[in-house]
Amino acid sequence: MKLYCGIDQHSNNCVIVVLDEADKVVYKKRLVNDLALILQQLTVLGDDIVTIAAESTFNWYSLADGLMAAGYDVKLVNTTAVQTYSGLK
Repeated sequence: MKLYCGIDQHSNNCVIVVLDEADKVVYKKRLVNDLALILQQLTVLGDDIVTIAAESTFNWYSLADGLMAAGYDVKLVNTTAVQTYSGLK
C-alpha cells in the first residue's frame, strides 16, 4: 500500500499526517521537532511511504536533510502556492 506523508513544521513542533491511496488518514500526530522521534514514528508505518511533503519554513533544512539521509523522498512545499484540498474529485 502506498502512503503519502505531509509535515507541517512549526518552531518547536510539527504535525505529521499520512494518507493512503484513497486519501484516508492512516496516521496523524503532533510531535516535538526531534528528528529521531519523527523517524521512529515514520518507521512504524514501514517502507510504504512514497514521498514526504515538508513545508519550506525557516527550519526546514535539518528536517529535510535528516529525512533524506534516512532514505525518504522529500519534496519541499511552498504552502502559499498550494491550494487547499477540498476532498472533491
